[in-house]
Amino acid sequence: MNRNLVTFIKNDLFQKIALVSIGAAFAQAINLISTPIISRLFDPSAFGILALFTAVTSTIGSIASLRYEIAIPLEKTKIGSKNVVLLCLIISAVSCIFLSVAIPIAEKINHNYFIQINFDEFKNLIPLYILFSSINLTIAQWTCKIERYTITAIIPIIRTSTIALFQISSGLFQSTNIFLLYGYFAGQVCAMLFSATWAQRNGKIFSAKKRNIPIIIKLIKKYAFLPKLAAPQELLNTLSQNLPNLILPFFFSPQHIGFYWLSIKVLQIPSTIIGNSVRQVLYAKICSLQNQNKPSSYIIIQYSIILFTIGTIMLAPVAIWGVEIFTLAFGRNWTEAGEYSKWIAPWIIMGFSNIPSTCAIQALKLQKKLLCWESFHFTARTATLLYVPLQYGMEQTVAAYATVGIVFNVILIAMGLYYSNMMLKKEKVEEK
Repeated sequence: MNRNLVTFIKNDLFQKIALVSIGAAFAQAINLISTPIISRLFDPSAFGILALFTAVTSTIGSIASLRYEIAIPLEKTKIGSKNVVLLCLIISAVSCIFLSVAIPIAEKINHNYFIQINFDEFKNLIPLYILFSSINLTIAQWTCKIERYTITAIIPIIRTSTIALFQISSGLFQSTNIFLLYGYFAGQVCAMLFSATWAQRNGKIFSAKKRNIPIIIKLIKKYAFLPKLAAPQELLNTLSQNLPNLILPFFFSPQHIGFYWLSIKVLQIPSTIIGNSVRQVLYAKICSLQNQNKPSSYIIIQYSIILFTIGTIMLAPVAIWGVEIFTLAFGRNWTEAGEYSKWIAPWIIMGFSNIPSTCAIQALKLQKKLLCWESFHFTARTATLLYVPLQYGMEQTVAAYATVGIVFNVILIAMGLYYSNMMLKKEKVEEK
């Protein structure tokens, strides 16, 4: 048993995941330490405004490059990957310009869309934030492709430390609610400047040449399935995750939205420490195995079990003593957030466990299956958020929403294991 453990620890994939996880751990430690301070400097309604901003930017930003960044690890050569990076940057810039024009037009059409939250306070930041976020995401895939995982680990530390410093200092000297949001923008800018500077110095990925244009056109056609299938799937997934922050302002106050947002943020800290690291490294590994015509089902099963175990250990106490933990950590104003956390914790555990299955489905190019699953998931979530608030309060709405998430995450895990096992059987038959 000890020998197997040592062998597992020495495994190259495990060490890469551990390296990226260390960076994520430092970043989330900063989050964990700073959040109790920030929660006492700003009232819950400020977090409600921030929740809406992050919901809008993450939803639109998820497809800012039309998901072509997924193709960076899929390319077999560094030159090919670099051309995909260039393609992603071009599409992201076009998306930013489009949003700069579209937002004022949308504002004129429907000025009072969000009833209880003032959208005007942050609308001008949306296009730039999405552009910077898309650049960071693209470069993150590039660093995984060339296996510079140290850079991947440093970027979230820069982002979260900047956010924490800005929010705490502004809370101490200027407690206007909008400064909580400005901290997030400052963090994204600093992370983008670091990653972009490093990528240009080490790979000159921003250097475009005329000969790149025909190659980029070929790449658009080669990976046309990404904007057709992966982009709608990712949009549905992100929109589905942000639905509470987009729909619930119709029914509840910014304060209630702030309670929900802080609960989600705090409970996702442990899973984020490992989750993003596992996702980036595991996806690159599965893609590599596919390129070499090697089976990947064993890795998927192994890491699904590992992530479920880790998630349960981390979040089970919150599911039992959520109110007590939140009241002690964040103050009496956040007791209601502790009530929400009891329902959110099991949902996050299952979402944490589905990472290997999601990576496998994407690597196996089964985006149609994933899109189908996401469509049903999105429909169920939307129906829950539109119906339950009409009959019940905020806590019951959170409970119903989390239950739907648990059920569909179990289905997704089963899909990943099923299709990876089917692929393994097919490969064995072809070998014979």
